[in-house]
Amino acid sequence: MISRNVLNRATARVVPLTPQAGINGTVSFRVEFSFPQSFIDSITLDTIRAAYKQYDRRIRVRYTVRLYKEGAIIKRTLREITFVKKWILYWTRAPDILEKYKAYIWPLGVDEEGRAVFFNSFDDAKKFIFTSSTMMTVTAPELGVGESRIGATVKARLWRHTFIEAGTLEASTEPVSVQILQE
Repeated sequence: MISRNVLNRATARVVPLTPQAGINGTVSFRVEFSFPQSFIDSITLDTIRAAYKQYDRRIRVRYTVRLYKEGAIIKRTLREITFVKKWILYWTRAPDILEKYKAYIWPLGVDEEGRAVFFNSFDDAKKFIFTSSTMMTVTAPELGVGESRIGATVKARLWRHTFIEAGTLEASTEPVSVQILQE
């Protein structure tokens, strides 16, 4: 079983896609989050095979992403979204998976909109559920004219499974500067 101590080293970053905008424009950000690499590496085909045999066939991660403007005293929330990513373990007879991985148990992903996601490699499957990249847009009037420092916090909630204890990971980004110009 993977302990909660491993989960304390999650990483997050915010990337301004439009670092400068006019007062009537919008500013877009990408917020990226990742579970610790040691945790991602510890999830193996043997791990999910054992989980499947114990009827632990659904793995669910709930992400909460909060984008905020850093002020002199407080951090004002600009946007907050919550979404869920899932794995459903299933028995496969796909020849390419059986030949390459010698695996008959395989994860099927379910994205934020509820669409099924099939994976060609186990690394792609792990990247899908244990990392997140979210786009967020803020209107310039919400930030005001001048320089604004924008940061983000990301929480990822895991439930107890045969291979991991329940827990919540949280990571904060370093604030980035965006400039709103008076037109």
